[in-house]
Amino acid sequence: MKVNYAWRMAMVLGAAVSVVTGCSSGGAAAIKEDGFVGATELRTGTVGVLNVLGSSENQMHWENTATGALEKVGWTPNVTDGKGDPSVWNQALSTFVQQKVDGILIIGGVETAAIATQLKAAQAAEIPVIAVAIGSPDPEQLLDANYAAPDGEFGTIMAEHMNETLPPGAPWVALTISASEGGNAPNLTALPILEAGGHPRVGTVDLNLAGDLPGQASKGATDLLRANPDAALLFSCCDFTATQTIPALAESGHDTVINALRYDNLSTLDMIRQGKPVVTVGTNSDSAVLTGVDQLLAHTALGTEIDPTAFDGKAEFTVIDQSNVPRSGYYYSPDDQIATFVDKWQAEYK
Repeated sequence: MKVNYAWRMAMVLGAAVSVVTGCSSGGAAAIKEDGFVGATELRTGTVGVLNVLGSSENQMHWENTATGALEKVGWTPNVTDGKGDPSVWNQALSTFVQQKVDGILIIGGVETAAIATQLKAAQAAEIPVIAVAIGSPDPEQLLDANYAAPDGEFGTIMAEHMNETLPPGAPWVALTISASEGGNAPNLTALPILEAGGHPRVGTVDLNLAGDLPGQASKGATDLLRANPDAALLFSCCDFTATQTIPALAESGHDTVINALRYDNLSTLDMIRQGKPVVTVGTNSDSAVLTGVDQLLAHTALGTEIDPTAFDGKAEFTVIDQSNVPRSGYYYSPDDQIATFVDKWQAEYK
């Protein structure tokens, strides 16, 4: 079975770690902020939040977005760090069902076959389950919705940018992750576009999900450039690799090779701010997370069905490099995205 690359991000440097062992935990009940002047009563509620891998920089960021938004409307998030372990995910989902939470948010990509029994139990209990931020293959349609930017679009946008950036005929190499459908999608979409632009891919290293991903990324980048010293681009499968590959390539004498990846992680943006040859494709993933919260609120307050298309067409993408990197913080501000949704909720609910 293929697995999602986010499961194995536990070694990411600079990640903020929030470890919750065993079952979910939550603090005191949140208090709704002032300013809710809408016509519809919004009662208090509880959401089970399963962070598939709490030590991932991106997923911790998305967890904070979800919990912060829930607390602003007076709802209580019960959070479990899934630790990249399907057995922990299953235990967390079982606990959420036993607690009769009002909804479940899964942060980070999963393949639903690994948690099918618990998802069916949630369905039987009429608890909506929404996966957010990363694509989650769901052939049995066990999720009520999956809100995420299309994985392949990252590769399409980056490849089109690189066709305009690279010297004519410049070759490139790639770190792939073929065991992960979502993680490898950008590589698959980028390949034909770059080749059509006259840029042949001359080498790949496929990362092993069961191993030390940061170590593999560092060694893989070094090995690829030693074998292909004319390569002008290292195209990465994953969001975390720049902090590993940039120093490794500098040490091996390849410090001008462009490192291309995805998401506007703070660690990635910091590398760009430092003048390193890093380019990423950022997206408004927080809005995907907040769409999940929005749907759970409407389901509870209005009795509406979860709309699986609610985020369709709303993903935004931006190539971020030294020409447009913000001086600090994110390119797509989580705070601004949260504020937009809170304004909406304050107008709708009381």
